[in-house]
This record gives sequence, structure tokens and C-alpha cells, in this order.
Amino acid sequence: MNKLSITKRQYEILRALEDATDWITLKELGKQCHCSYRTIHSELAVLKKMLPDGWSVITRRGSGLKMHRPVGETLANTFEHDENEQLFELIHLLLTSRSYTLEEVCSKLYISPKSAGELLSKTEEFIRPFGLMLHQGPYRIIGNEGFKRLLLLEMRYTETEANGYYAIPPPEKKSREIQASLKKHGKLLLSNYGFNVFYEIFDICRQRSGQGYLPDELPFSKWTQIQDSPHYKGLAPFFDELEYLFQLDISPLDRIYLYLGIIFNEFRCTEQPDEIREKWLTPPAAPTGLRLFIDFLNTRLDLDVEHTFLIEIFNIYRIADLRSLVPEVDYLPTKTLMTPSVIQSEALFHFTCQLCEDWMQQSGLKIHYSGIISLSALLKRHLLQQNHELDILFFTSRFTLSNYTYNHLAICFLGKANIRQVYQVDQLIGPNSPKPDLIITDTLNLSGLDDDIEIIVINPFITEKELQVLSEIIDEKRQNKQDAILTRKILELKEDACVAQEQ
Repeated sequence: MNKLSITKRQYEILRALEDATDWITLKELGKQCHCSYRTIHSELAVLKKMLPDGWSVITRRGSGLKMHRPVGETLANTFEHDENEQLFELIHLLLTSRSYTLEEVCSKLYISPKSAGELLSKTEEFIRPFGLMLHQGPYRIIGNEGFKRLLLLEMRYTETEANGYYAIPPPEKKSREIQASLKKHGKLLLSNYGFNVFYEIFDICRQRSGQGYLPDELPFSKWTQIQDSPHYKGLAPFFDELEYLFQLDISPLDRIYLYLGIIFNEFRCTEQPDEIREKWLTPPAAPTGLRLFIDFLNTRLDLDVEHTFLIEIFNIYRIADLRSLVPEVDYLPTKTLMTPSVIQSEALFHFTCQLCEDWMQQSGLKIHYSGIISLSALLKRHLLQQNHELDILFFTSRFTLSNYTYNHLAICFLGKANIRQVYQVDQLIGPNSPKPDLIITDTLNLSGLDDDIEIIVINPFITEKELQVLSEIIDEKRQNKQDAILTRKILELKEDACVAQEQ
């Protein structure tokens, strides 16, 4: 059942009613929720209209309030709320051109002075990473307009969640024209996620500039370099087409904000392989560029990357190159999918971090955090060129039933495990056979096996629940096997690098 979405204050009121062992007065309810009598009364009027079947709030003169709910249902499994709702409402309020007293904050948000004080403290903590400050007495947020817009993007990202930007298709209206123009003039292609985030940035810039909050120069002293860079100049027709599509004027500073919104986003470069080889690999076009980066990887990793991984390496390098003008804007939203967990190998991620650090020391070019993640995934694919399936033995004494179960297992775990079927105990591990990663059997009559070989006992007809448990075990064992292979290969690479340095 889908949960009913309500506000945080409404959730707190229902929670206080749920926790109450008897009748509770409006005064007691307001004290617990840090709200006035009037606010509680107004929220209850809204709640009574939206409560699902079986839920009700009963009022009795002289006693107070009591909540009834269906047996087996709870507040937590029926309702949901946004914890950041009031915080973001206050931040939007304080980003306007005027200041607010504590009394005005209480009046605008319908909260008590104590709750307002707690919320203002949370606001100060939330905006600090963006270089913004909370001016007190009266209250307002002060700082660079560019970072205020980045704060608004973080808030939108938090509300939508990372999965939302990946799952939601880009808005159809005008999106094709924007993508086509960006590809034509900048040779860049935004992913669905990238386009959704860029559209949010564009919308924030439109709204803030339209409300009179004009952009400031970001405090990096890089504006002249950005404006003079060939890639930014090449995007001038793209910004002109944006103005035409949306019937608005985009100021030079707003164009730079949007440019940063593109290059610090999820995109790939669309040059063709022949273009890449001609423009980026052959001297003298790239005597200190991509060619040196590939030579560096070849030396450190002993990879033949020029042909097998050319496009992927090119994208990682070009993205780093485009971002190199403003490395200070190394921004990723708080809630993002771009984490080391996507690599599923801590050792490989740390190795890649050190690799990129060494490259920066050698060349001065910094690889962005998301670029390190991408390079880690690319190296994992190369170091695990073979599939490294698990070697699993399926042992059974039931000849009639075995084929059905064996075929079922083989289909379910295709690509993850190589399952071999045996009927005799001495076939499990022979003198010349490698030790299996796992034994699956429908009998307990096994003996003479190494203690460190894991044995999973299943029913003759495997159930869906058993299949799910088995799937989790296989995934974990396969990941452990890959981790062991990666760790061994990384150690070999480090040893080779030490030997090369000594020589």
C-alpha cells in the first residue's frame, strides 16, 4: 500500500496522538508539537479530511482528543513526511531580499520561538558548506548569489532524490532541441540524469534572475579564462538558442553559471574515434594532453588502452580537462549515486585515487571525484577481463529430479556461476580437479571433503525462498572472489611500479 504523504507538523501531531495512552488536550498537544492552539486546530481540520478509511480523530468536550486506527496499522506504515520541509521553507524565506525577525519567522511558519530557534540552527549548519552565512537580528542568508543557487539545487536534489533524476525521463517539450544544440555546438551529450539536473539549474537561474537576484562572479578569479576558452566560446550559439526557445535574455554571468552546470554534470563527449585519434593522440596536437595520460596509464598499469578503452579514457580525460579551469567547483549533491560503493571494491577505489593523485602531481590536471569513480569502474572491467564465474558443484542421488533442479539453477545463475552436476561423492573433488567455490546438494550424506568448502543443502524441488537465499550467497561469494582477484592484481601493479622506480 502506498503511504499517504503529509507535512512534518501533521506527522508530529498524529505521532503525539498515537503515543498518548488516553485523551490529550489541545494545550498538551501544542506543547508537545511546539505549536500554538490555533495552528493545532487548523492542522487537525485538514487531517480529518484526508485520513484514510478506519482512521479518525475524536474530540470530546472536557476530555480532549483521541485517535482511532485500524488494528495492525501504525503511523509509520501508513504515512510519510519530508523531514526537510520546514527547513527548506525557512531557507526559501531567508533567500529573499528582506530580513525577518524571530517573531516574523514564527508567524510565517506557524511555529513556536523554541522551534524557530532550533530550525535557524539547522539552517546555519545546512548552508555552511556553500560558503553562506546566516545574518542574525534580523535573519537573512548572505553570501555569493552563485552559491545561493547551488544551495537551491541541493535542496531540489534532496527533495527529488538521486534515483528520481535517473528514473524520470527528461521533459519532452524543447528537450530534443536543447540536446541537439548542445551536441552540435559543444559535442556534448547529457545523460537523462544530466539533462534533468541541468534543467533544474536552468530553472533556478531563470527564477532568481527574474526575481531580480542578479548573478555575482564566483570568487575564483577565473571568469576571463572561462570566457576566453575555446569550448565556452563554441557554446555561444547554444545559449543563443536557449534564449530563443524560452524567450528570455541570458546574461553573460548566467551563461557561465549554466556552462558550469553542464561541465560539472553527467555527460560524455561525442567526438568520433577518428577525430579523437587525429586531434588528441597524434603529435603535435596533444603533446601534453591525452597522449601523455594514456602513456601514464600504460606505464603504471601495463594496459593496451589506446584501442580497447580509447573512447572511455578519452571521456574521462576530456571531462577533467574541461573542468580544469575551475577545479574549485568540485561539487556533488549530498545524496548521489556516485559513491565508491558502485565499484564494490574499496582496494581498487583507493588505488585509483592514488593513481589520479600521482597524475595530478605529474601533469597538474585534477581528475574530478566522479571521474575517479568512472576510471575505477573502467579499471575493474579491464582487470576482470574474464567473467570469473563461481565454480559450483551440484550433487544429488536423485537422478529423476536432478535434471529439473539442475536446469533451473543453471538458468537462474547464468553468467554468475558455472554449475556442474555430479552423482558420486568421489566426483566432487578429484585429484586433478580444482576446488569448487560452493557445493549445492539435496543430501546430507557427504564425507571426506575439506572443511573450508561451503555446502548448501536444498530441497529436491527448490523453493523460491531457497532460491533467493542461494542467490544472495552466490552474489556475496562472487563479489569476494572478484575482490580477491582485484586485490592480488593491484598488489602486483604496485610491486611492478616499485621495481620500475628502483631501476
